[in-house]
Amino acid sequence: RFSFISTSVVIISYFFIDISAYIRSIYLISIFLVGVSWIWIIFVLIHLLKFGKPLIHKVTLIYFIPGIIFSMAGFIMGLYSWFLPSIIIRRLHIHLSLLFGLSFIMLGAIHRINTFQIFTILYTGKTNSSPTISELQRNNIMAVIGILLFLLKMLMLWAFISGNLEFVGLVGIFLVITVLSYCFVIFKNY
Repeated sequence: RFSFISTSVVIISYFFIDISAYIRSIYLISIFLVGVSWIWIIFVLIHLLKFGKPLIHKVTLIYFIPGIIFSMAGFIMGLYSWFLPSIIIRRLHIHLSLLFGLSFIMLGAIHRINTFQIFTILYTGKTNSSPTISELQRNNIMAVIGILLFLLKMLMLWAFISGNLEFVGLVGIFLVITVLSYCFVIFKNY
């Protein structure tokens, strides 16, 4: 909730930033609070990994860790673009935060939550005909898809930075194919 509220305040105050210095201060404070919330998430993940808590599955981490890294990089780029306005840095900030960071986190969450819901709804109490939850999760395939998505997004980031728009488009085609593969695995459970 804290992340949601602080992010909402950032978005709303951004549109009214030119009205007064007070709103500009609210905007800066809310950006700081978004950063604090992400630092807290990273701290919790490191703590869970350090003590071997089985709260997060390894395949989910393949999606979550790059998502958090990309989101933090996007946050840093956003701070940088605040002090040194540059349209390239602002575009990188937006793409790193949303396309690279949040999409990874959401894909990891969808993989786990969706599979668990399907297993619970369809197979609760049916021990003879039910597959195991790990069979439904297809962890090996989802791990390969996660690694492919990471590599493709790194290539796309390089293409954005170098200004090679043809290569951005080519990587985008492979990115769409990989995301469709992800969707196929999820829909196959239905």
